[in-house]
Amino acid sequence: MGIESDDLCRFCELEAETPTHLLLDSGAVVQSRMYCFNTFVLEEAELPTLRPSKIISFLGKIGLRGGL
Repeated sequence: MGIESDDLCRFCELEAETPTHLLLDSGAVVQSRMYCFNTFVLEEAELPTLRPSKIISFLGKIGLRGGL
C-alpha cells in the first residue's frame, strides 16, 4: 500500500537499477566506487575480476548490503 514499483536507479534515477548499472554507470555512487575499487570508472570486462569482498563493501557503502 503506497509503495510504487519502479525500476529506475534509486540513486541517480536515470537508468534501470541493475547490478551492472550500480557498479559501472550510476554517477550518484561514483565516490563510493572510488572508495571501494580505487577508480571512478570500471569497465564491464573488469567485473569478473572484482573480489566479492570489494563488491560487498561497495554495496554496504551505498546502503544496499542487505540486498537489492
